[in-house]
Amino acid sequence: MNNESNLSAEFTRVPVIDVHKGNLAAHLPALLKAIEESSFVAIDCELSGLGDRKKLNASSIDERYLNTCLVAKTRSIIALGLSTYTLENIKDAKTNGSHTNGQSKSNGDTATENGNHEDSEPKSWNYKVQTYNIMVLCGEDYIVEPGSLKFLVEHGFDFRKQYSLGIQYLRGNDREENEDQPLRRIFSHLVKARKALVLHNGLID
Repeated sequence: MNNESNLSAEFTRVPVIDVHKGNLAAHLPALLKAIEESSFVAIDCELSGLGDRKKLNASSIDERYLNTCLVAKTRSIIALGLSTYTLENIKDAKTNGSHTNGQSKSNGDTATENGNHEDSEPKSWNYKVQTYNIMVLCGEDYIVEPGSLKFLVEHGFDFRKQYSLGIQYLRGNDREENEDQPLRRIFSHLVKARKALVLHNGLID
């Protein structure tokens, strides 16, 4: 029996790995591996601005898209939040009495009045979550909106750290220069891995 009121997420701890140009080489292999092994990936971008809020929430999807394109061309990503979710009890979700993390689990195999057993949905889904906060710095001119920066500062964002340790990136298509672009490599890896993506702000992200 499915009851949405009984569904909840429990976290014992939520560690966040800060990634910047000073430690990128150490964390990049594990980040790419986490993407490959994940069930799905969640992304949230912190931006230097969102443009005209009225157009951002326009009823016309075409108008929203045009505003989103303008934001992508004129604003910058300040930080990229990336979380990988890997279902750990996938066998338990398909069969009863399987073992997960060294423990035996039952998926609620219940007996009816006639003595028959009916398989029910698994009692829980256990995910391994790895979260990375990637500090980035756009290598081109971009628009900064005071309201957006004020919001970030009020929530503890360190702009000194961003400008000193941010991983540089360039907007738009691939360039002919042979410059290393780690952020582009991460997104290329996401595309190649063909994982489901969960976005915080939809088209904006």
